[in-house]
Amino acid sequence: MEASAPFGALLREYRLGSGLTQEELAARASLSVRAINYLETGSVRRPQQRTVDALAEALRLTGDQAGRLHAAARPSTGGAPVPVPAAPCELPPQSVPFVGRGGELAAALRAVGRGAGGVIAVCGMPGVGKTSFAVRLAHRLAVRYPDGQLFMDLRGLDDRPMPLGHALTRLLGSLGVPAPESADVEEQTARYRSAVVGRRMIVVLDNARDEGQVRPLLPGGEGSLIIVTSRRLLAGLDCRLQLTLDVLDIEQTVQLLRRFAGPAEHGPARRTATQRSGGALEVDQRGVDQHGVDQRSDGQHGDNRHDPAAGRLRELARLSGGLPLAVRALGARLATRPQWPHSVLVRQLADEQRRLDRLAVGDLEVRAAFELSLRALPAGAKQLFLGSGVAPGAEIAAAAAAALLDAPAAEACRLLDALADFHLVEPTADPDRYRRHDLIRLYAAELVRADPQHDVLVERLARWYLAAATAATRVAVPGPTMLPAPHGLPAPHVAFETTAQAARWLDEELPNLVHIAQAAARAECHALSWQLADALRWFCYQRRALPYWLALAQSGLACARRAGDRRAQAAMLNSLGLVRDCQGADHAAAARYSAAVRISAQDGWLVGQAAAVGNLGRIHFRHGELDAARACYSKSLDLNRAAGNRHGEAIRLGNLAGILRARGELVAAQEHYTAALAAYRASGDRRGEALTLVNLGNVRHAQQRFAEAAECNEQALRIATETASGVNEALAYRGLAAAHRHLGPPGRALELSRRAIELACALGDGMIEVDSLTVAAGIERDRGDFAAAALHDLAALRRAWRTGYRHGQVDAIAGLAVTRRRQGHASAGALARRAAWIARESRYQVTESDVAQALAGVLSAPGRS
Repeated sequence: MEASAPFGALLREYRLGSGLTQEELAARASLSVRAINYLETGSVRRPQQRTVDALAEALRLTGDQAGRLHAAARPSTGGAPVPVPAAPCELPPQSVPFVGRGGELAAALRAVGRGAGGVIAVCGMPGVGKTSFAVRLAHRLAVRYPDGQLFMDLRGLDDRPMPLGHALTRLLGSLGVPAPESADVEEQTARYRSAVVGRRMIVVLDNARDEGQVRPLLPGGEGSLIIVTSRRLLAGLDCRLQLTLDVLDIEQTVQLLRRFAGPAEHGPARRTATQRSGGALEVDQRGVDQHGVDQRSDGQHGDNRHDPAAGRLRELARLSGGLPLAVRALGARLATRPQWPHSVLVRQLADEQRRLDRLAVGDLEVRAAFELSLRALPAGAKQLFLGSGVAPGAEIAAAAAAALLDAPAAEACRLLDALADFHLVEPTADPDRYRRHDLIRLYAAELVRADPQHDVLVERLARWYLAAATAATRVAVPGPTMLPAPHGLPAPHVAFETTAQAARWLDEELPNLVHIAQAAARAECHALSWQLADALRWFCYQRRALPYWLALAQSGLACARRAGDRRAQAAMLNSLGLVRDCQGADHAAAARYSAAVRISAQDGWLVGQAAAVGNLGRIHFRHGELDAARACYSKSLDLNRAAGNRHGEAIRLGNLAGILRARGELVAAQEHYTAALAAYRASGDRRGEALTLVNLGNVRHAQQRFAEAAECNEQALRIATETASGVNEALAYRGLAAAHRHLGPPGRALELSRRAIELACALGDGMIEVDSLTVAAGIERDRGDFAAAALHDLAALRRAWRTGYRHGQVDAIAGLAVTRRRQGHASAGALARRAAWIARESRYQVTESDVAQALAGVLSAPGRS
């Protein structure tokens, strides 16, 4: 049918061609059935514009079909056929798979309503899919703009962006308007706007450099919709809607990866067979990150354990960073290499220094997309982007950027904002921190590795991190470092006003601190590496951040050996020993402590010798070798006093008090703890104060002064909470649970013990976990739940055997003996005798009520074996 056909006849033809009844079309267009009938029969000859828009969209008409319907709705001139102007349709095809973006599409559709004009700006980082989104949106809206769709790539980030005159000439040509003979841009602009006025079109201006490149191409009038894409934030444009596209989440990335990969991902027998038999290799068999730090958790991959192929696909999605361009490149690799199992690509992408190489197939290259943005940066922002390659982690602080530039913080903030305008960093809720996409971080790191200033930048950043970490630890975990504090550090420009704030910064930055310490080692800034390790030792001990602590100490020791600094070697050996000690690797810990003692003694370094000798005592104490432990603690106390080290003196007084308490010498233990408490308070060490209050509470408990024990632990818990000390918090909860077992109520006591167990497990501290489990077992026995008590006793015993914790073994076995006796089991006597033998071998005096009950009550019970 020709365009001159009456509107009603044309509408009926399109409706029947779509297979719709009048009722179905009415429902789709939100019109009444009567209205559809009137239109088709000609009772209504001139429908309103919005009615025609609704019908065209409901019938899903193409651009040409929609143009005919709109033309038929216009009034005729002198009975002549209504001319149908040429309607350009320059939109690229929607050939690329598309997932997600539902929220953004919905926002855009709401913004334009039934066909409003104006500008929609679509911004985002390189490769995030701005063009695909703009094309998808334009196709969805085409029926609302029947006079055509124009598309132009402005090449905004090329070395030679499209000249304005060239762009106007092409737009005029698409509209069928000859360009003016002169090359006057103003005349071209006037003709372009005259040609578009009164029309309802979509104009997609892709890849704009900035607002200035776009403004001359905005048509006059209000009927046309302009969709602009840019890597920059086009804040200066008067827009109906500003959209910033983010990367895809894991599920959307997996879905897109499957679509790009096509049948190759699902089907080839070789890939399927390989994946079914190829083992569980994901990123790294050790489960460690790029810094050598173990990041696994028990439930981390639980959803994929029974579907290794799905797990590997999710890992590929994670390594692509959810960036659609990277997913396209990765999908192309999967589709063109069906013989490769996913684990091969996972291994390839796990190598950070080669990941961008792997994300390049044909003309799909992530690195090239980033290079375009880099070329467009102002000089200062480009320098900061390059320097940021040595910065670890996903986020970069303005103060760290200032250190890299050796510039004021205000200048660093200005340049970070410039990078944010190009979406090379993204602002966070904290105005002083900016987030980087992982692939952009790798690109910056790749560039800076080849820069002659690389080592200088590493040193600048490491010195800043050392200054900030030193300032934070002074607030969060005040305690002396073993090595002299470095001089001439830059101002950290980070305020740590509260303990919680400082501890939060340390928690967040600890992975980055490990990275920069290792980078300093590679750049031969040896002292910075071991100074970072020494500055963070006390915090890592309090937090039981063992994997990070281990990596720091290992890097520091290697640097100390290369530099030939004997005191640094002794300090790092002592630190490594304490890590292994906390992990329960006693043999390895003792070897490092002994080496530290030897080096310190040869060098005449009293503080280093005192620390290592005292730490050797920890191992003897845990194994029940109380005489050897006492000798170590006493020697360490003397060395600390000779060195004038009040903090070390306080620690060893507390250690000696622990031996006295284990032997039942409670009065002497109390005196030592009181002296230690005074020393901690004099040195301002609140964590040491909290720990000593817990231990005083244990003495009060052993003396059956339960209310006083509870009060000591309440004080300790308040300090532990204020100082963000997880270890002391767990110990205080355990002490409170033990006291409330006797003070009541039972429910309160049980809840406190559960909290202690949870904290101990989170910290990975086996000794606190064992002690908390034995308390929970006693509470359950008092409640008459012997099955629950036995479970706690057995769990405590298993943990005590694994860690070699002798005192914990005595408590757990004795508690189990009491439980079995209450249950009427014949094994109660044998268990009690076992507990008595371990206590006798270790020279423990029985002071805890459960152990006393086991050894006195169970062994004296007649008829038990």
